Amino acid sequence: MNFGTPSTLLLAGGYYYCATTTTTTTTTTTTTTNPIATVALRSAFAFAYASRRRSSPTSSSSMERRGSSRAIVGGQAPSSSNDVVDDETKRTKSRTRRPRVLCLHGRYQSGSIFSNKIGGARRKLEREYDLHFLDGPILLPPPVENDDDDADDRDANDPAGGPTAPRAWWNRDVDGRHVRVREAFEYVVGRVEGEAKEEEKEGGEGDDYDIDYRANGRYDAVLGFSQGGTLATALALSGVLGPRLRAVITAGAPFVEEALDIASEMRSSPSPSSSSSTTSLSYYHSHSSSYAGGGGFEVPKLHLAGSTDALVSVESTTELCRRGGNGRLLVHDRGHLFPTNSAMVKEVLDFLDGSLSSSSSSSSTR
Repeated sequence: MNFGTPSTLLLAGGYYYCATTTTTTTTTTTTTTNPIATVALRSAFAFAYASRRRSSPTSSSSMERRGSSRAIVGGQAPSSSNDVVDDETKRTKSRTRRPRVLCLHGRYQSGSIFSNKIGGARRKLEREYDLHFLDGPILLPPPVENDDDDADDRDANDPAGGPTAPRAWWNRDVDGRHVRVREAFEYVVGRVEGEAKEEEKEGGEGDDYDIDYRANGRYDAVLGFSQGGTLATALALSGVLGPRLRAVITAGAPFVEEALDIASEMRSSPSPSSSSSTTSLSYYHSHSSSYAGGGGFEVPKLHLAGSTDALVSVESTTELCRRGGNGRLLVHDRGHLFPTNSAMVKEVLDFLDGSLSSSSSSSSTR
């Protein structure tokens, strides 16, 4: 059979078939369809399609069998396939929840400033942990050079209350005593519970996590710089964040007698003031029975101190380490900062991994 001049070849069902014939002359180019080739091509495609459906594991009967087996998961048929996916997503999310770390900034900083300051360390930590940076309750005036020896950051420049407005957790009075410390505890607990309620409204972390949070607390670790580090240690000692808390990390944190005294008072006999956070404090204390017999004193703590720190001496951090319980002091050669070099960040990561892993193992054996 003559199909004319050389033709275009198409592949169908493992064979090449000729569909069109192209004829070229010196003046015109025409393309004509060969009817015999077209019939052959259609037949080949039909044959290939039928063969493929017979051999495909995703035929309609196969799909029906798979659909019916999935529908009886859990003992009853779901209302739709989306319900199955949604339920499984919630269960997986609850099982794979990453540890949460509460981050507390230093005096004359904010959550945003602290996050930016430790950018190198933050990015490495965020690979394994969810970091939550909290703003302190007290707005401060812009710092003036050499005007406040307690200032942890001179870069704060947003006095209007924005994300970089300078803040503090407590203040000092004219006699040098630390005041409004108890309010700092109440503020943190109130904010933590407020975040949890917002998550519940938006769907949260899943039912399993919500139940666990209400029983044991929201955070697995607390990380704090300077004044925030002192508060982190005191929060752990007080037990107000619940028995889930299993690690504390501080950098450049001074020993503050008033903070540890209030933590001890709250631990032994909570008597919160009439602020809006009283319910939160009472609630946490009523759910922290596993803290009995030492509790927050036994939570592992890593204290970083700078040998050239002009604001907080190594001796002051050493006293915090001693009085805070179960602490380890690590001295670096920098000043008043949260170190972000690779070696120190590795120390922090190893400490968190060891503390949280050991607590998970002990919890599973109880």
